[in-house]
Amino acid sequence: MSNILSGPSYIIAGLVVAFSSLASVFFFSKPKPVLYTGSAVKIVIIGGSYGGKRVVENLLKNFKENPNAIEVTIIEKRAEFQHIMSNVRSIVDVVFAEKTWLSMNSFLGINNNPRFTVITGETKEVHPREVILTDNRRISFNYLVYATGTRLPAAFAPKSLDSKSGLLEQKSYADIIKEARSVVLIGGGPISIESAGEIKSYFPSKEVTIISGTKFLLGASDDGWIPTKFAQTLEKKLVSKGIKIILGEKVDLAKYGLISSSGISVGKKTILTSNGIEVVSDTQIIAVGGYTPNSDPIKTLGDDVLDSQGFVKVLPTLQLQREEYKHIFSLGDVAATGGPKMGVQVQNQAIVLASNLSTIINSIGSSSKTSLKIYEFGKASKVIAITIGKSDGLGFSGITLP
Repeated sequence: MSNILSGPSYIIAGLVVAFSSLASVFFFSKPKPVLYTGSAVKIVIIGGSYGGKRVVENLLKNFKENPNAIEVTIIEKRAEFQHIMSNVRSIVDVVFAEKTWLSMNSFLGINNNPRFTVITGETKEVHPREVILTDNRRISFNYLVYATGTRLPAAFAPKSLDSKSGLLEQKSYADIIKEARSVVLIGGGPISIESAGEIKSYFPSKEVTIISGTKFLLGASDDGWIPTKFAQTLEKKLVSKGIKIILGEKVDLAKYGLISSSGISVGKKTILTSNGIEVVSDTQIIAVGGYTPNSDPIKTLGDDVLDSQGFVKVLPTLQLQREEYKHIFSLGDVAATGGPKMGVQVQNQAIVLASNLSTIINSIGSSSKTSLKIYEFGKASKVIAITIGKSDGLGFSGITLP
């Protein structure tokens, strides 16, 4: 049988091909997005930690087709990045601590990228179109991302700005814990729990006690995002490892000379809790007060940019609420977005923020109305994982809050 079409068959085949081509154009092909090709837009990101990193990753992806459209400056006070979330182990294992320091460019994923620059410095003031550093350097911007996070308890956030001095600081804490016979951790949150687990894992013979002012660990409640059943299961696991748990008891830090800024106190103390429970220890670790927002620099835009607790007020688009500051965005722990302060939420926020920033920039010069993405405040996947020492832990996931 011949494979050459002739007559009506040839005409029909031609019509089918033509229709398929038209259908692919009108029904299946997506129009190419309009890309901005003008002079580079200046974006400044204050904060080179987890939130800043996620924004950088998404900007690299979103501007892959037009990389010259943006010029990004990341301002970070540390000369090197330090994985603060790993410090529950770093304060007992200095060898491990060495692995937690990275160059900023490597951490941010911008090695040899001329469109991204890291400036080492601390922000003093934020103004509508420029940032002023503590050394009075001024950095202008078209768009700003404020991602400064919150302050952790002193023992778990090195004051040092580089690895050399930072490791010495971490070693000093590790030496204290190594010499201790009995350690009390004040606070019942993740940092306190995980630190207690690490101490007991590395030094099984040490007495380790957690004192928490809440009725359940992690501040769990039946109407909160962490169920009491999970907290109770976690408590049993900790107790099974020899960690003593005291719940619903407060400690007057000032009365016992426990200063939050010092992180760890050394010296035998007999502490009486709010209800008269006596706890004796030779080392005390302050693991409370870990969610104080680093928002002082942005207050120069006006006190009304912050809520009553000092978090940055943002719209669901993650832009600042005031109309004149729609070119300024914020995300992560420093932003008032509701819900838990967790890494997975920062990642979701970064996707929304970078998408909106990209949409706004690519629409420069266009008369078309832009549609921005929304981050749903207070809605968060119930995902939590608590480590207990080198090889154990507890977690749950899969439930979504309304």
